[in-house]
Amino acid sequence: MGRCLVCRSLPGLCWKKSTQRRYARKTIRTARLASLPETAAQINHPFIAPLAFALQTPKGLQLYTPFVSGGYIFSHLQRPQRFAVDRARFYAAELLCALEYLHDIPTIAWLKPGNVLLDSLGHVTLCGFGLFTRHIRSEDQATTPRRPEYPAPELLLDGRSTSKAADWWTMGVFFYEMLTGLPPFYHGDTEEIRRNILGQPLEFTESLPRSAVDILTKLLDRDPNTRLGPNNNNNNNDDDDEWELVYNNTSQTS
Repeated sequence: MGRCLVCRSLPGLCWKKSTQRRYARKTIRTARLASLPETAAQINHPFIAPLAFALQTPKGLQLYTPFVSGGYIFSHLQRPQRFAVDRARFYAAELLCALEYLHDIPTIAWLKPGNVLLDSLGHVTLCGFGLFTRHIRSEDQATTPRRPEYPAPELLLDGRSTSKAADWWTMGVFFYEMLTGLPPFYHGDTEEIRRNILGQPLEFTESLPRSAVDILTKLLDRDPNTRLGPNNNNNNNDDDDEWELVYNNTSQTS
Protein backbone atom coordinates (compact mmCIF):
# COMPACT_ATOMS: atom_id res chain seq x y z
CA MET A 1 0.00 0.00 0.00
CA GLY A 2 2.79 2.43 0.89
CA ARG A 3 4.21 2.27 -2.67
CA CYS A 4 0.79 3.13 -4.07
CA LEU A 5 0.67 6.42 -2.14
CA VAL A 6 2.32 9.62 -3.30
CA CYS A 7 2.74 12.48 -0.84
CA ARG A 8 2.46 16.00 -2.20
CA SER A 9 4.45 19.00 -1.07
CA LEU A 10 1.54 20.08 1.14
CA PRO A 11 2.16 18.49 4.57
CA GLY A 12 -0.27 15.72 5.46
CA LEU A 13 -1.76 15.35 1.97
CA CYS A 14 -1.34 12.25 -0.20
CA TRP A 15 -2.99 10.69 -3.20
CA LYS A 16 -3.51 7.06 -4.17
CA LYS A 17 -2.11 6.15 -7.61
CA SER A 18 -4.73 3.55 -8.51
CA THR A 19 -7.74 5.81 -7.85
CA GLN A 20 -6.22 9.32 -7.95
CA ARG A 21 -8.11 10.03 -4.74
CA ARG A 22 -6.61 12.43 -2.23
CA TYR A 23 -6.25 11.72 1.47
CA ALA A 24 -5.30 13.59 4.59
CA ARG A 25 -2.66 11.77 6.63
CA LYS A 26 -1.57 11.79 10.26
CA THR A 27 1.33 9.84 11.79
CA ILE A 28 1.24 8.82 15.45
CA ARG A 29 4.78 7.80 16.36
CA THR A 30 4.05 5.92 19.56
CA ALA A 31 0.91 4.02 18.45
CA ARG A 32 0.42 0.57 16.95
CA LEU A 33 -2.24 -0.62 14.52
CA ALA A 34 -3.60 -3.01 17.15
CA SER A 35 -4.27 -0.07 19.48
CA LEU A 36 -6.98 1.44 17.24
CA PRO A 37 -10.41 1.11 18.87
CA GLU A 38 -13.03 -1.00 17.10
CA THR A 39 -15.20 2.06 16.54
CA ALA A 40 -12.51 3.61 14.30
CA ALA A 41 -13.46 1.46 11.32
CA GLN A 42 -17.18 1.54 12.11
CA ILE A 43 -17.76 5.30 11.83
CA ASN A 44 -20.03 5.73 8.81
CA HIS A 45 -22.02 8.95 8.53
CA PRO A 46 -22.64 11.41 5.66
CA PHE A 47 -21.30 14.35 7.69
CA ILE A 48 -18.17 12.67 9.10
CA ALA A 49 -14.92 11.97 7.23
CA PRO A 50 -14.31 8.22 7.80
CA LEU A 51 -11.06 6.40 8.40
CA ALA A 52 -10.20 5.20 4.88
CA PHE A 53 -7.29 2.99 5.92
CA ALA A 54 -4.41 2.75 8.39
CA LEU A 55 -0.82 1.62 7.88
CA GLN A 56 1.85 0.49 10.29
CA THR A 57 5.19 1.98 9.23
CA PRO A 58 8.65 2.34 10.83
CA LYS A 59 7.71 5.95 11.59
CA GLY A 60 4.59 4.92 13.48
CA LEU A 61 0.87 4.43 12.84
CA GLN A 62 -0.35 6.32 9.76
CA LEU A 63 -4.05 7.18 9.46
CA TYR A 64 -5.73 8.32 6.23
CA THR A 65 -9.08 10.03 5.74
CA PRO A 66 -10.64 11.37 2.50
CA PHE A 67 -9.48 14.88 1.62
CA VAL A 68 -12.28 17.44 2.09
CA SER A 69 -12.04 20.08 -0.62
CA GLY A 70 -14.42 22.81 0.57
CA GLY A 71 -12.15 24.24 3.25
CA TYR A 72 -12.80 25.17 6.86
CA ILE A 73 -16.34 26.31 7.50
CA PHE A 74 -15.19 29.38 9.41
CA SER A 75 -12.94 30.51 6.53
CA HIS A 76 -16.18 31.06 4.62
CA LEU A 77 -17.17 33.62 7.26
CA GLN A 78 -14.36 36.00 6.32
CA ARG A 79 -16.16 37.64 3.41
CA PRO A 80 -19.77 37.94 4.71
CA GLN A 81 -18.57 38.15 8.36
CA ARG A 82 -21.70 36.30 9.41
CA PHE A 83 -24.03 33.74 7.84
CA ALA A 84 -27.71 34.31 7.17
CA VAL A 85 -29.89 32.57 9.75
CA ASP A 86 -31.07 29.87 7.33
CA ARG A 87 -27.52 29.07 6.23
CA ALA A 88 -26.22 28.92 9.81
CA ARG A 89 -29.17 26.74 10.81
CA PHE A 90 -28.45 24.39 7.89
CA TYR A 91 -24.81 23.91 8.95
CA ALA A 92 -25.80 23.56 12.61
CA ALA A 93 -28.39 20.90 11.75
CA GLU A 94 -25.83 18.80 9.84
CA LEU A 95 -23.29 19.19 12.63
CA LEU A 96 -25.94 18.19 15.17
CA CYS A 97 -26.66 15.00 13.19
CA ALA A 98 -22.96 14.11 13.25
CA LEU A 99 -22.69 14.91 16.95
CA GLU A 100 -25.64 12.73 17.94
CA TYR A 101 -24.27 9.86 15.85
CA LEU A 102 -20.87 10.00 17.55
CA HIS A 103 -22.37 10.23 21.02
CA ASP A 104 -24.47 7.13 20.32
CA ILE A 105 -21.36 5.03 19.42
CA PRO A 106 -20.17 6.42 21.94
CA THR A 107 -17.37 8.75 20.84
CA ILE A 108 -16.76 12.32 21.98
CA ALA A 109 -16.35 14.66 19.02
CA TRP A 110 -13.96 17.10 20.72
CA LEU A 111 -15.28 19.89 18.49
CA LYS A 112 -12.95 22.66 17.37
CA PRO A 113 -12.94 25.03 14.36
CA GLY A 114 -10.19 23.12 12.55
CA ASN A 115 -12.30 19.94 12.54
CA VAL A 116 -15.36 21.33 10.75
CA LEU A 117 -15.05 21.61 6.95
CA LEU A 118 -17.33 21.80 3.93
CA ASP A 119 -17.31 19.25 1.13
CA SER A 120 -17.48 20.07 -2.59
CA LEU A 121 -21.30 20.27 -2.43
CA GLY A 122 -21.36 22.61 0.55
CA HIS A 123 -22.28 20.07 3.23
CA VAL A 124 -20.65 19.95 6.65
CA THR A 125 -17.92 17.34 7.16
CA LEU A 126 -16.66 16.70 10.67
CA CYS A 127 -13.01 15.69 10.47
CA GLY A 128 -10.29 14.95 12.98
CA PHE A 129 -8.05 11.97 13.58
CA GLY A 130 -8.92 12.21 17.26
CA LEU A 131 -12.23 10.51 16.40
CA PHE A 132 -10.25 7.32 15.73
CA THR A 133 -7.54 7.64 18.38
CA ARG A 134 -9.49 8.78 21.42
CA HIS A 135 -8.03 6.05 23.63
CA ILE A 136 -4.49 6.15 22.20
CA ARG A 137 -2.11 8.13 24.38
CA SER A 138 0.81 9.65 22.46
CA GLU A 139 3.95 11.29 23.80
CA ASP A 140 2.57 14.73 23.02
CA GLN A 141 -0.66 14.02 24.91
CA ALA A 142 1.30 12.74 27.89
CA THR A 143 3.24 15.99 28.25
CA THR A 144 0.71 18.56 27.02
CA PRO A 145 -2.92 18.33 28.19
CA ARG A 146 -5.34 18.80 25.30
CA ARG A 147 -8.27 21.16 25.60
CA PRO A 148 -10.90 22.34 23.11
CA GLU A 149 -10.41 25.82 21.72
CA TYR A 150 -13.86 26.69 23.06
CA PRO A 151 -13.84 24.90 26.44
CA ALA A 152 -17.04 24.50 28.42
CA PRO A 153 -16.98 26.04 31.92
CA GLU A 154 -16.80 22.67 33.66
CA LEU A 155 -13.63 21.77 31.73
CA LEU A 156 -11.94 24.89 33.10
CA LEU A 157 -13.05 24.09 36.63
CA ASP A 158 -12.43 20.36 37.03
CA GLY A 159 -9.52 19.73 34.66
CA ARG A 160 -11.24 17.23 32.36
CA SER A 161 -10.26 17.28 28.69
CA THR A 162 -13.78 16.99 27.27
CA SER A 163 -17.20 15.36 27.64
CA LYS A 164 -20.46 14.88 25.74
CA ALA A 165 -22.00 17.90 27.46
CA ALA A 166 -18.91 19.94 26.52
CA ASP A 167 -19.46 19.02 22.85
CA TRP A 168 -22.91 20.59 23.07
CA TRP A 169 -21.46 23.75 24.62
CA THR A 170 -19.02 24.04 21.71
CA MET A 171 -21.90 23.46 19.32
CA GLY A 172 -23.53 26.56 20.84
CA VAL A 173 -20.33 28.59 20.43
CA PHE A 174 -20.12 27.53 16.77
CA PHE A 175 -23.74 28.50 16.12
CA TYR A 176 -23.24 31.86 17.86
CA GLU A 177 -20.14 32.61 15.78
CA MET A 178 -21.86 31.65 12.53
CA LEU A 179 -24.69 34.10 13.33
CA THR A 180 -22.62 37.01 14.67
CA GLY A 181 -19.10 36.60 13.28
CA LEU A 182 -17.36 36.22 16.66
CA PRO A 183 -17.44 33.68 19.52
CA PRO A 184 -19.62 34.77 22.46
CA PHE A 185 -16.71 35.18 24.90
CA TYR A 186 -14.09 36.52 22.52
CA HIS A 187 -11.11 38.48 23.86
CA GLY A 188 -7.51 38.96 22.77
CA ASP A 189 -6.21 37.73 26.13
CA THR A 190 -6.49 34.02 26.98
CA GLU A 191 -7.07 34.62 30.68
CA GLU A 192 -9.85 37.08 29.90
CA ILE A 193 -11.51 34.45 27.68
CA ARG A 194 -11.42 32.06 30.64
CA ARG A 195 -13.02 34.64 32.94
CA ASN A 196 -15.64 35.47 30.32
CA ILE A 197 -16.57 31.80 29.84
CA LEU A 198 -16.98 31.37 33.57
CA GLY A 199 -18.96 34.51 34.33
CA GLN A 200 -19.75 36.94 31.50
CA PRO A 201 -23.48 37.19 30.68
CA LEU A 202 -24.46 36.21 27.13
CA GLU A 203 -25.17 39.16 24.85
CA PHE A 204 -27.28 39.01 21.70
CA THR A 205 -27.79 41.47 18.87
CA GLU A 206 -31.32 42.66 18.22
CA SER A 207 -31.15 41.20 14.71
CA LEU A 208 -31.11 37.60 15.99
CA PRO A 209 -34.51 35.91 15.85
CA ARG A 210 -36.05 34.80 19.13
CA SER A 211 -35.74 31.11 18.15
CA ALA A 212 -31.96 31.48 17.69
CA VAL A 213 -31.58 33.28 21.03
CA ASP A 214 -33.58 30.53 22.73
CA ILE A 215 -31.47 27.64 21.45
CA LEU A 216 -28.20 29.51 22.03
CA THR A 217 -29.20 30.25 25.62
CA LYS A 218 -29.91 26.55 26.19
CA LEU A 219 -26.72 25.32 24.49
CA LEU A 220 -24.56 27.85 26.36
CA ASP A 221 -25.98 26.96 29.76
CA ARG A 222 -23.06 26.90 32.22
CA ASP A 223 -24.64 23.99 34.10
CA PRO A 224 -23.88 20.79 32.11
CA ASN A 225 -26.78 19.01 33.89
CA THR A 226 -29.40 21.36 32.42
CA ARG A 227 -27.59 22.24 29.16
CA LEU A 228 -29.43 21.40 25.95
CA GLY A 229 -28.32 18.00 24.69
CA PRO A 230 -29.39 14.40 24.22
CA ASN A 231 -30.29 13.99 27.90
CA ASN A 232 -32.34 17.19 28.14
CA ASN A 233 -35.53 17.52 26.09
CA ASN A 234 -36.09 21.23 26.73
CA ASN A 235 -36.16 22.20 23.07
CA ASN A 236 -38.84 22.20 20.41
CA ASN A 237 -37.99 19.24 18.17
CA ASP A 238 -38.40 19.59 14.42
CA ASP A 239 -40.44 17.02 12.53
CA ASP A 240 -38.69 13.70 12.03
CA ASP A 241 -39.13 14.04 8.27
CA GLU A 242 -37.12 17.29 8.26
CA TRP A 243 -34.21 15.65 10.13
CA GLU A 244 -34.35 12.75 7.69
CA LEU A 245 -33.98 15.23 4.83
CA VAL A 246 -30.90 16.73 6.48
CA TYR A 247 -29.38 13.30 7.10
CA ASN A 248 -29.87 12.21 3.50
CA ASN A 249 -28.26 15.36 2.06
CA THR A 250 -31.42 16.34 0.19
CA SER A 251 -31.48 19.93 1.51
CA GLN A 252 -29.53 22.71 -0.17
CA THR A 253 -27.55 25.58 1.34
CA SER A 254 -29.01 29.02 0.91
